[in-house]
Amino acid sequence: MARYIAYVDYIQVLLPPFLLLSLIFLYHLYHPHHLSHPTSRLPIEFWDLIFDNCSLVDVVSFTRTSKACHRHVSAYIYRRVHLALHRWFSDSLAFRRQLQEHGAIVSGSFVLALVAAPAWVPRDLDVYVGSKSGFDALVHYLEDERGFEDITPPPPLSNELLQVPYTVPDPDDVHHFPSDAQIADYRRFVKTALVNNHNSDVFVDLIQTRSLSAGNLVLQFPASCVMNWLTANEIVVTYPSLTVNNIALLHPHGRCAPTDVHRIRELLPPFPFYTFSLF
Repeated sequence: MARYIAYVDYIQVLLPPFLLLSLIFLYHLYHPHHLSHPTSRLPIEFWDLIFDNCSLVDVVSFTRTSKACHRHVSAYIYRRVHLALHRWFSDSLAFRRQLQEHGAIVSGSFVLALVAAPAWVPRDLDVYVGSKSGFDALVHYLEDERGFEDITPPPPLSNELLQVPYTVPDPDDVHHFPSDAQIADYRRFVKTALVNNHNSDVFVDLIQTRSLSAGNLVLQFPASCVMNWLTANEIVVTYPSLTVNNIALLHPHGRCAPTDVHRIRELLPPFPFYTFSLF
């Protein structure tokens, strides 16, 4: 009996410090505001100010520093995408649901601006979808639900345009496509929106690809810096290190060395490639 009482007294003495040490351990394990991660003490406005001046690759590198930083980065990327899409869609989440429902992606200068944080602000949104049903549904969504106006140029279209792989400098000039083109259908939409406190026209180019996987066409683009796309939940960057360092690889389609090596350079529009070193 005396031994039992001694054990009880022993437990009563040790239990409080044990619980205290356990709480301290759990606090340091899960609490984001402890000394091992002083950056987690920064207000969210500071994070946004820092990340707004970083490429997406640099922003993602912060995720490896701590769990708190990982949460900050995830939240920031979500806000960055939301704010970028807000120029076209007041409800960007609804638009991303459309991307998910129809297997569509966004590519072009919009995604390049997200990835590399360049100085320009894109005014057109290139949406790619691989199915006819998805294409028709997105036409309905843009016109009937979001108030965009269809300004697609009428035919005719020369058979020499939009041949494989990607030889049209201005796809806005075409509508009906030859059978061997990688684009099956195309629409261009416009809407007046408030951009930087001024009314401005914003455009959506909707492209139906021959391939059910819309990303296949993106991989045929003339330079690596635009081989990126946004899905409903992900940002895909094919050459992140090169892109954030303003280096682009030219796609080798149609190059006939040594006389026609620079043919692709002539097909590239001056914008947004003017800041990139092309190889």
